[in-house]
Amino acid sequence: MNDLPLNELIEHFLDERRNGKDYSAIRNELNNRGLEESVVKNILRDIDRQILLEDQIKVQRTGTNEMIWIGLVLIVIGIVITIGSLVGIFNIGNSIIVNYGPVVAGVGIFLTGIRRRKRLELVQGRFKKGLFKKR
Repeated sequence: MNDLPLNELIEHFLDERRNGKDYSAIRNELNNRGLEESVVKNILRDIDRQILLEDQIKVQRTGTNEMIWIGLVLIVIGIVITIGSLVGIFNIGNSIIVNYGPVVAGVGIFLTGIRRRKRLELVQGRFKKGLFKKR
């Protein structure tokens, strides 16, 4: 593995880091391969950058999913109240409740969540394709 190209070396140690190997063990192994200190620092920096980005994407994905679910819940609440008013579940006399506020807000939040998810997938795809290209 000493003659691996730099990109493959980074990918190898990135997988090692994902599997729980700490940075000092990775640094020792890279030093044992006879790499210059500046190369070792660059490899560790690239690995750290990738790990941080993956963590950030996880957090953003969670927030995006929550937005989508909140939007759907608001839409359902608005529709249920409106339909309940029309069929007589809510006894308010000769009036009906048209609850368009939660529906419109829910649609807006839902679409924002979908848009953010697509943008996040685009960023994630770009990062996977070309993170370790030579600078």
